[in-house]
Amino acid sequence: MSRIEISVSNFILIKLIIKYMHILFVRNYPTIDGVFTLLLRLAKHFKNDGHTVYFIDFGLQSDFQHEIISTFTLLTTKELKSKKDELHFDIIFPFVDGDLLCWCITVLKLKLFKSAKMVFGIYHPRAYFNSSYLNTSSDSRLNKFIYTQIPSQNILFMNEVVKRENEYYFKHKFQNSPIIPIPITLEYQKRNNEKIDRRKIVSIGRLETFKSYVIPMIDTIQDLNNDGNYFEFYIYGHGSMESFLKNYIAEKKAGKYIFLMGKLEYKELFSVLVDAFMFVGMGTAIIEASTIGVPSLQAIDNEKGIMTYGFFDKLKGFSLGEVIPELPLVSMKNSIIELSIKNVAEYEQICEEHIIRANTFNINEVIKDYYNFFLNASNVFDFRMSNFVLITTKFLRQAFKLRQFVKPNLKTK
Repeated sequence: MSRIEISVSNFILIKLIIKYMHILFVRNYPTIDGVFTLLLRLAKHFKNDGHTVYFIDFGLQSDFQHEIISTFTLLTTKELKSKKDELHFDIIFPFVDGDLLCWCITVLKLKLFKSAKMVFGIYHPRAYFNSSYLNTSSDSRLNKFIYTQIPSQNILFMNEVVKRENEYYFKHKFQNSPIIPIPITLEYQKRNNEKIDRRKIVSIGRLETFKSYVIPMIDTIQDLNNDGNYFEFYIYGHGSMESFLKNYIAEKKAGKYIFLMGKLEYKELFSVLVDAFMFVGMGTAIIEASTIGVPSLQAIDNEKGIMTYGFFDKLKGFSLGEVIPELPLVSMKNSIIELSIKNVAEYEQICEEHIIRANTFNINEVIKDYYNFFLNASNVFDFRMSNFVLITTKFLRQAFKLRQFVKPNLKTK
């Protein structure tokens, strides 16, 4: 099922039918990443629309602790059980996998809150598929077992590529699953193009192995500067690749124009991008950059070379960096050179086209798709999982959870 355009009259009807919902969000990985910022945007928008939003407090400290407390009604797992007769949820929306996903279904849905609709979003082509050197990981087997039993209308995908890839990995057709793009809150002011630093290129994102585009970008910037140009590359983010990148920049003797800036608070995003000549990256960050008119070069998931699909404003659909074999590749170096020789008027036009492109993901429009998704979801799960299967799978998960058993190019966290 592709994305469905909803008329104004139908949207008003949908909002009347599902007015005053109680929505429970579940997430046990509360660090700054695209999924958690998405969760917060959705929760704030639902709250502004008059719904009550809840969040399970697992006792973990978060980068968004203040926003979590100010946005949600917090509930511990003990409170969920002790107050199950007092609490009522219309929607339960887990952003989890593995053991916790299983717990959400077998405990939250099937035992405590049977009338609730439990819905799921898949926002990465391999979010729930890891492969070990020995065999398909037990994590993946558990996720496959669960997702292939969930009514497909209760699962959304952020774009066609993510849906296609997960159907391939799970060997399962999600016939009734809708395509709903990542929603972004368009709240930034337009920047002053006269204050743009035409040397400044910015990347924002977790520094993980599947976001390997940072390495060829370092090589590209060095090549450009060796050819007589001068660009500076500012890398914001943190993750498992930080120490490697620090050493790599030192080995390349590029520390005078390539900078590892470390972790970036979400509230600082605009101040970092406001004077940037261009952005390079993927995921929600590329929409955020385009929102204020920063020309954005779309990186490719797990791309080890110096290639890209080009600038975000010229691309179609809702892809945010996934591999799309049918799209032609262009070099990062040529893309940067082509943008750098544009005159002021041409550059400003490209900035405007990025703003228009970002509007495709405007939360005020995309939220209609979410309400329609909730309305069409089923509250009936024909889910069966014996205690023997559950205990055996959990045991295998722990046995093969060591990092050395997971193929590096398939790590998702």
